[in-house]
Amino acid sequence: MTPDEEGFTAEDLIDAQCPLDISTMNGIVLLATAMRTHGLLTNAQLETLHAEMSNPLGTPDLAENAVVQTAQSHLDRLFAAIATL
Repeated sequence: MTPDEEGFTAEDLIDAQCPLDISTMNGIVLLATAMRTHGLLTNAQLETLHAEMSNPLGTPDLAENAVVQTAQSHLDRLFAAIATL
């Protein structure tokens, strides 16, 4: 594979995508949990955060994608749990 201008190949980028997604999700969930626990995240703000994270998963071209549907389900459950704090 041909490296890009930073020296990364397409394979490097593909291999990094999953851990980067997990790292990002963990950070957002931990931050939202901490904020909610300390009264710094209102219901409206939590709903907005959930909606903004869900929007890219709700595009029509992904509607039948089982992986996206599973990810959305996990996201919904995480935010439901955070809402109870």
